[in-house]
Amino acid sequence: MHERDTRLDPPSAHQPGLNRAAMGVVRPRADISAHRHPPLHPLLATVVDRHWCSRWDRHGQAPWTTEVLSDPLLTISFLDVVGVDGQRVRESWFTGVSKGRFHLSLEGRGLARGVSLRPGGHLALVSTSAEAFLSTRRPLATILPGIDASLTDVWRALGDDDRAGIIDGIDGIDVAATAAIEDALLAIVGPRLEDRAVLARITDVVERTERALRVVKADPAIVTVEDLAATVGEDTRTLQRLFQRCVGLGPKWVIHRFRLQEAVYALQQDPDRSVVDLAQSLGYFDQPHFARIFKAVVGVAPRTYAKAERVRRQQEREQAVLPR
Repeated sequence: MHERDTRLDPPSAHQPGLNRAAMGVVRPRADISAHRHPPLHPLLATVVDRHWCSRWDRHGQAPWTTEVLSDPLLTISFLDVVGVDGQRVRESWFTGVSKGRFHLSLEGRGLARGVSLRPGGHLALVSTSAEAFLSTRRPLATILPGIDASLTDVWRALGDDDRAGIIDGIDGIDVAATAAIEDALLAIVGPRLEDRAVLARITDVVERTERALRVVKADPAIVTVEDLAATVGEDTRTLQRLFQRCVGLGPKWVIHRFRLQEAVYALQQDPDRSVVDLAQSLGYFDQPHFARIFKAVVGVAPRTYAKAERVRRQQEREQAVLPR
């Protein structure tokens, strides 16, 4: 058993979470909660960006398909769902970066808990390039066969057989569930990361890729791969290869993904905002080009999306004043 640092502060200079908790959710709902927090164990902070958890209760309601412009990070997730037929289903997944919108149908009552890996962090688990997992979701045990023995402990920590317990007690940081997930991962990556040479190689690619992601995130003036390469001090071709290996897609895709996440979030906060002003603030000075990219990924044009957000906000205000 690895010694655990139970402090909830980040154990290193690495600051988890490239985005706000709600960033990237295309169709947000007030009745679907979400939170995130950093890894607890300092060794896992090398490869894990954050833990996250979302829960829902849609008994007596129609299923809801959540759509997300997810971060350029691979994830490991655990779904624990009681369906409308009362049957409980538990699944664990290894998911690559989604090139388009990520869809998940939510019905019944349940939770999704997991970890997002730092870019390149998956290399501590498998030797395969992130490109091989692009837009795929595979059963976790097929990627990490050695994790089978730990899954019983993970499911026990996520909730006992009392179906009501699937929801209760999930708000905030669930240390028991987090510890069980981290122990399962440490059983696989711990021996590898304790090898200093392996740790140094993985840390190098993770930190170089993550630095580039943060530069893109912070600076809307970065609009080309050449801009990014010059800013982070990498050769353009080297940067392309690094992103393909650690993210699964090139830097240009990442630039657009972060800009569209910001655009969606901005229109959720202020649906009346000028689309021209929004596009320019994100580095798109050709507004029709911005609108085409937005529609290709989000599914509707920016103005159509803003109109739908005005309707959603009005409906939420009306629901808030209804008697309970």
